Amino acid sequence: MTESFEYLKHESMRDVVRILDTAFLKGNELMPQYRAMQIANRALIAHHAIEKGLKARLEKAGLHYPKSTQKGHDLYHLYKLTKQINNGKWADDLANSYQDAVSFYEYDLELAPHIETLETYLMEVGSGDAFKEMRYWIEDNSPGDDSVASILRISLHLHREILEALSHLVASDQQRLVSERVEQTVSKELRRAFIYSPGTSSEQAVKLLLKWLQTKPNLRTALKEAVQQDYLVEEIDELGRQNLRKAFEGLNATDKQSYAPPPPSADPAVSFYIGACGDIPPSLPGQYPDVEVQVKWQNEQHTSAALFSPGGEVLGYISRHIQSRWFVEPIFNNRAAFYKSFEDAKHWMIAHNCKRVSVNTAQQVRQLHIHSQDDFFPLPISNVVTDTIENVVTDTIEMDKPQEFELNFWDEKHDLQTGQQVTITLNFDESSGAGDHLQGVISRVEHHKVWITGQKWF
Repeated sequence: MTESFEYLKHESMRDVVRILDTAFLKGNELMPQYRAMQIANRALIAHHAIEKGLKARLEKAGLHYPKSTQKGHDLYHLYKLTKQINNGKWADDLANSYQDAVSFYEYDLELAPHIETLETYLMEVGSGDAFKEMRYWIEDNSPGDDSVASILRISLHLHREILEALSHLVASDQQRLVSERVEQTVSKELRRAFIYSPGTSSEQAVKLLLKWLQTKPNLRTALKEAVQQDYLVEEIDELGRQNLRKAFEGLNATDKQSYAPPPPSADPAVSFYIGACGDIPPSLPGQYPDVEVQVKWQNEQHTSAALFSPGGEVLGYISRHIQSRWFVEPIFNNRAAFYKSFEDAKHWMIAHNCKRVSVNTAQQVRQLHIHSQDDFFPLPISNVVTDTIENVVTDTIEMDKPQEFELNFWDEKHDLQTGQQVTITLNFDESSGAGDHLQGVISRVEHHKVWITGQKWF
């Protein structure tokens, strides 16, 4: 009976790990109360599972712990009690596992100093008061800002990794680091690249690949560098580059037969690693290096900024993320991205909003920029007939009449004037000249906005 209870305690922790791996945070990232609610729901069961894991190991060592009152939910107090096990080695192993997770997930300790060590983290978000707050705060009709802020200080990644470490340490006192777990996953995919036939080009490819891998600190770093260089590694041949690509595609579970996005890894650490491989290398220049934006910081710490075009169009927002990245979000849709530096995030925002066009007037041909998120000109804003068919309102463009188009130029230095004949081309392919063409007469000009009456064709 005792063994079956030990098994249930272990599986109870594993079950919560599986729940956290499948219960991703979704939507309303910009609404703190909603985000806090999602975190509290998940962290509550994780907190309780960590509590049960610590108590299980204390019980196994014959040590007493609080079983009731608020102190019984205090993870910091329970963790301190475990320092009596194996001359403190057991608690040190748990702390080392936590420290490895902080390093692997690249947390910015300047933004989140409470994450620095397991003790500081548990003191902040693992107390009995924290457990009570997660359990009951949503029942309050108006949770205060302080309450929301305290819950947002919880990292579900770190809660998950504490549980992962506990499941091994409680069962067998064996330590398993998240970095080692991901390294083993990467190694599994790379081993497929080491298969070769003696005396063929595949043997030479493997030898070059192995020699290059030996110059790197680990396989994770090697594969990440290859991905960020688009696999153009000078030290290996083309077959070796193809093998690296296949390894990453296997890791990413990419389905080349489907247009659907690849499914995320069940392991959040592997998913984070895959995403980190997509970080832009610091040396990569922006797509439009000559294009500038206005940056207006939203706070004194310079951790959140709004970006505007020179014409005053709001482009979106960039904020410093807790995991040593900058989160960039355009204003008009739900696309977003993470980058390692503010400059990289700014370049992404420019590329997302800016398009280069050829402007041809009787006087000259110039290359200018317009503010557009799509690879085509906007629909006309005039000569639209609205019909009602069976209570459904439809808009039909009358193509046989002149159309008016509104273009937002990146800034006011376009020098276009009312009455000018103009042809504007947005190329999809510079070599073939394929793209959208707009030809007509400028009907109005207001600063960076220009209205053109004419025809558009591909």
